Amino acid sequence: MKTVCFGTENSPLIKKETFMSKRAGKSGAVLLLSGIVGLMTSCGPAPAPTVNVKPIPTTVPPSIAQTPLPGSSLLPIPSLPGQTPTPGSSGTPGTPIATPTPIPGPGQLAISSSTLPTAALNFTYNAALTAVGGSGSYRWNLASGTLPNGLILDQATGQIFGKPTQTGTFSFEVQAIDTAANAARRSMFILVSDTNSGVNSVGVLTTSLVSGTVDRRYSQTLNVGGGVAPYSWSISSGALPDGLEINPTTGEISGTPKLQGEETFTIKVIDARGQAATKTLSITINRTDSNIAILTDTLPIGILNKAYVRTGCGTAFSGQLAATGGNNTYTWQVSSGTLPTGLTLASNGALTGTPTATGASTFTVQVSDTDNNRTSKVFTVEIRDILVHRFSPNAGGEGLRIVVEGENFGSNADNYNVEFGGVNQATIAAKDTTTDPNCHKLTLAIPAGAKTGMLLVKNTTTGKNGSSTIPFLATDVVINEVFTNPDSSGNQFVELLNKGTSSASIAGWHLRYTDKNGTLADFTIPAETPPLAPDAVTVININKAGGSSATNLYTGTGLAEMRFDPTNATASSALTQIALCTDSACTVTATDTNYRDYLQFGPNAATDGGALENNAVTSGIWTDNATLDVTTLKGVLDTANINNTNAHNGTNDGTTNQGLLLSAADAAKFAVNDVIVFDNAATGGKITRQKRTVPAKNGNRVTLDSALFTSTIQSTNTGNGTTGNGILVDKTTDTFSSMSVSDFVNVLAGGTIRTVSALPAGPKIELDNTINTFVDANNTSDGLLANGGLLVKAGTSATFPASSVVTITVGQGTTAFTVNRNVVSLPDANHVVIDQALATAPVSAANTGDGTFGNGIDVTSATNFLTGRKVFINGQTRVVSINSTQSTNKFELKDTLGNYQPIASMSIATNNTGTGASGSEISVAATTGFSIGSKVRINGQIRTIAGMIPGPKLQLDQPLSMVISNALGDGSTGNGVTVSSTQGFASTNNILIAGQTKTITVVGSTLEFAPISFTPNTDVDGTSSAQIVLDATVGGIAKVGDGLRIPGKNVVRNIATKAGNNVTLNAPFVTTTSGAAVTVATNTLTVASTTNFAAGDKIRFAGGGNGGAIATIQSVTPTSITFTGNVNNIALGETLNLDVNGVALNYVPISGTIVMQGNASNTDFVDTLHLVPTSGSFTLVPFDTTASTPSTQSTNNDDTDGVLSRVPTSGTILVAPKSGTISKYFSIKYDGSGNATTDFTATSAPTGGTK
Repeated sequence: MKTVCFGTENSPLIKKETFMSKRAGKSGAVLLLSGIVGLMTSCGPAPAPTVNVKPIPTTVPPSIAQTPLPGSSLLPIPSLPGQTPTPGSSGTPGTPIATPTPIPGPGQLAISSSTLPTAALNFTYNAALTAVGGSGSYRWNLASGTLPNGLILDQATGQIFGKPTQTGTFSFEVQAIDTAANAARRSMFILVSDTNSGVNSVGVLTTSLVSGTVDRRYSQTLNVGGGVAPYSWSISSGALPDGLEINPTTGEISGTPKLQGEETFTIKVIDARGQAATKTLSITINRTDSNIAILTDTLPIGILNKAYVRTGCGTAFSGQLAATGGNNTYTWQVSSGTLPTGLTLASNGALTGTPTATGASTFTVQVSDTDNNRTSKVFTVEIRDILVHRFSPNAGGEGLRIVVEGENFGSNADNYNVEFGGVNQATIAAKDTTTDPNCHKLTLAIPAGAKTGMLLVKNTTTGKNGSSTIPFLATDVVINEVFTNPDSSGNQFVELLNKGTSSASIAGWHLRYTDKNGTLADFTIPAETPPLAPDAVTVININKAGGSSATNLYTGTGLAEMRFDPTNATASSALTQIALCTDSACTVTATDTNYRDYLQFGPNAATDGGALENNAVTSGIWTDNATLDVTTLKGVLDTANINNTNAHNGTNDGTTNQGLLLSAADAAKFAVNDVIVFDNAATGGKITRQKRTVPAKNGNRVTLDSALFTSTIQSTNTGNGTTGNGILVDKTTDTFSSMSVSDFVNVLAGGTIRTVSALPAGPKIELDNTINTFVDANNTSDGLLANGGLLVKAGTSATFPASSVVTITVGQGTTAFTVNRNVVSLPDANHVVIDQALATAPVSAANTGDGTFGNGIDVTSATNFLTGRKVFINGQTRVVSINSTQSTNKFELKDTLGNYQPIASMSIATNNTGTGASGSEISVAATTGFSIGSKVRINGQIRTIAGMIPGPKLQLDQPLSMVISNALGDGSTGNGVTVSSTQGFASTNNILIAGQTKTITVVGSTLEFAPISFTPNTDVDGTSSAQIVLDATVGGIAKVGDGLRIPGKNVVRNIATKAGNNVTLNAPFVTTTSGAAVTVATNTLTVASTTNFAAGDKIRFAGGGNGGAIATIQSVTPTSITFTGNVNNIALGETLNLDVNGVALNYVPISGTIVMQGNASNTDFVDTLHLVPTSGSFTLVPFDTTASTPSTQSTNNDDTDGVLSRVPTSGTILVAPKSGTISKYFSIKYDGSGNATTDFTATSAPTGGTK
């Protein structure tokens, strides 16, 4: 907080307070009538320690102490001139060496450089030491101490150059020696400021190499800057002159050259971290000794389509090359490389022309004299669209005005962006303050967050851009507090604060102030003053004598007092100005760019110094009476209360209800361009006394030029604002304001209002609700682009712009899970495409399931997949059912009605006759979702589709089959054909057996079906003499070993031989032998057995006198048969066999294969082929389980199965006050006639206000 107090310790003091500390940002100083009593009295007796006001001592203080902020420090003041430096002082960062400043006599050698500019970490640095007096030229060296790592002192020129690689303050003593051996010394230091630029880059610092001579020893060591030692050197392209080589460790090029000539090559250096840099150089080898050398160090940057030799912004740019040595008659040429397009090099060394293309060109220039002495040098010439010549000041902080000058910016009407170290400044209009067509100027304020780095000018109208050649230094040293005449002694105290993030060198700066005579007095901050650390302060004691302390700089008694004339109403004789400047040329005018901060107090301060205040880091209007009794002042000037339904941050963000909401009567009190003050401390808020400007009004709303408290969302944020997942921001508090729990905030400008629920470390902000929307109940996509993106609540997709991050929560309670995804695109207002599915379950390559009940699809991981959740696979959406009794990694699939539904199915056509073998393809209804190589499951059997032909028909890698392991079964009821396994087959299936299509009934391990049968029509018994003749059907399928069965007798005999359709059995079906000799007359025959003989059967006599005779059985007893037929007398032991003429015989397959020959029916589920996936993945499909249409969509995070919430990685969170007051900003002055309230007038009093 900035404070100015006037008066003595025993009288009330008028104090001016800014509403925001300079530690926090741009601020303004305001005095409200309603708070004037407290302000006046707070500068009297010493405040409590927690109050940010310093006590005013009655005697000369050794210091005005201030407790540093956490993490800051107060740097010690070094010895002043005239004091002896501490013996053994070194160049360690932070310990400058102080020696007396020499006062040379006439002609005496002395070092005239008093300070050196601040260096920027990892940026090229160049500064020159200068000397006066003495005789001849000077040689330079370090008498003690060290330069910052990466910087080099050129002993011939006094140049300090390089690229610093370590931050800190580096002290050293330089020495200059003239040709008469006279010497002078001076202690100096260089501050290296942190640029926040990232890596410490390595670079080759050597720009040219000296020439050599044939057969003479040559040695030159290359210089490197940045990176981390040790370094490795090599030649990456080209070659060194013959006889020279490079030391890979030291970078020394040495040897004895053998041949006259020139070589151009590229040097490569690699540091310990693997970072590499290259530089193209050349070496010329002359035949004889020669001191010829090219003097030109660099060539200027050119401007596209403008003459290369030109004058721009008062600087002459010449392309004339210069040399020295030799016989002084030179010829120039380009020996390698290419000049920029449009430029030519004349033999006299003049580089001229008009460049016609942008870019950098590297080439080698050779100069030779008439004695053929030669040397060469590599140059790079860059051609730009825009060239930034300079900017003033070259360093500063937020709000400070800066003027940027350069060539070819564009038209006065064009718009520009200016970037400071990569931080984008808002678009500004060019302000060309000169009539010189070759020099343009832009005037703007340094933006918040500016960083050290090159300054880039972008013409957003033409698209052209160009950068500076030196870095802008982000430093922010401001006037923090002023105490005038605190002890009635005429002494004043001015406190400087470094509110930047890097140490700042203030040595050599100036404090300018209005003295009691009305002129600007000047105090130069001593050269040995150490840099000011971030958040540290130094107090300048004007007109105080004495030694230095850790926090005080004493000006001595020779300076004039600061003017303090509070009762004088004439501005010209009462206004006091205080300016912090970078040099003594600071004029303290509105157009000056040499001042860093400014404040003023006195009558009409706003009018007298308004332009300076607006251009400075802060602005303020100051009261001017030291002894006024203001205890009777009361009332408030145009104050209004914020409506608790405000719900807005107040800025002009383009939303309908923008601005702070007031009552109609209160809104009428304020006008556009009014300056107001906001305060909510009385209502429990923590945003106190913030000054803003009113750029517009919106009905009863007053808009603000900037938000009251802003937290910037960090690019590394991964939180969406929920509990435990807060949004990472840069701050939730600063020195004098903070965000509070229960505050309303806009997350992103114009966003829906949220309430802060917690402020955990990070800092992070947790909210009562996220920036969210809900997945629609009808969503069928996993969110990927190929699948159309997630269907969200109607019209809400714009909440999640492309490249933003979203948190997606699926499920509720203990089963819920949350993931972050990147938004790829927004196909329309209702869809959001994400880069990755919410959850993935890869299908196992060994899977054999089709997703039906009991046949779940195996996945390698089922994390976040639960029964009832939707999944997406192969373009299909299904509902997962996980049968935990089998495995949690098996997915059974259903449709939305709860019916089992595989990923894809094919019904076997009703007219199918195929088995799936080649040439016997299976006819199906359609093949959608299948392809060659797909695995299918039918009735539990897994097959691979080997081919697909029109029809459509499928060929399988093997038919659907089972192996016959049969002995007696013919397929008839109770006599099924035994098979090795019936897996995959079910009753009512059709099969192909022995070439016949049959409908089966599965009984255990047998198949029952209508047998394959035939009836012989000749008298045979199956013996070799009476072979059975098979019909064409059975004859075509039967084979040796197969059986024939008489169903009624349950007798099976096997085919022993087969010739064509004639077969011999291994035994007759039924046989017996006669038990006694009989005569025909009796027709009754005793036999060995009558088993399986029955009345009506025919018998065939196999031998004897009746061989081949046929008889018909009339009746049977256990020991005899009675028959009729043409039979002779029968001998004992004659064989009788069953004759099968007219007997139905069933075919009994003993071996072979039975194949499926399915055909579809409406009720036959088993005649369908289901896809069996062995690759791919299930992806989760979120959807709102509580609503079937967007109109009934849930609005609560807890009862929906898909919530998208924004994870911002840029933008801001702005406080939207729901209470507090706004009041007119104004100043008061005392007219000197008395102490009553009527003696005060408001210099900008609003209509109807209370004075």
